[in-house]
Amino acid sequence: MATMSEALAAVDNSDMRHIVSVSGGKDSTALAIYLREKYPQIPMELVFCDTGAELPETYAFLDRLEATLGLPIVRLNALDMLGVRQGRGRNPFDYWLEF
Repeated sequence: MATMSEALAAVDNSDMRHIVSVSGGKDSTALAIYLREKYPQIPMELVFCDTGAELPETYAFLDRLEATLGLPIVRLNALDMLGVRQGRGRNPFDYWLEF
């Protein structure tokens, strides 16, 4: 994990990625908003790790956060990453509990 000084020094380094994980909660949201407002020169990437068991309000909130920040949120899903077909009511927790 880089310090803010290191992140600012690496702004022009295309090999460096600045990834901010957002959960839809207040803390990660506050961090993303703070970084976007205080350090707009840092090309940050927002990532959401979808458990598949989120409330519909979480997804709606993420849509609003994208619009507010003007940045896309990459949404990762463990089932997609594992190459497992999604089914109704099936989430990554279900997949691992079957083992």
